[in-house]
Amino acid sequence: KELKKKGVDSIAICFLFSYLNSEHEMRAAEIVKEEYPEAFITTSAGVSPMFREFERFTTALINTYIGPKVANYVDQLESSLANAGVGGDLHVMASNGGACTPLMVN
Repeated sequence: KELKKKGVDSIAICFLFSYLNSEHEMRAAEIVKEEYPEAFITTSAGVSPMFREFERFTTALINTYIGPKVANYVDQLESSLANAGVGGDLHVMASNGGACTPLMVN
């Protein structure tokens, strides 16, 4: 509630041993979602479920920082393409080489 009052719109949840068991991070994310449904939430195990907290935490923090900006950009791109009469589904390349739909980006 305090973060919401201060205008924080993105929250990273990073627990030390979540690479072994992400249950606590997921529960913390659920609690945040209940209290602040419009917040952009990233869990470290959700983006990088691996040993080494520095890499996992920094990946989560970067995702938390750029996630809302990328989601907004993709939403605007999808709208602009539709308004221009471009048919078909939009797919965006992910960092792993795969393709994401706008729903997956958000």
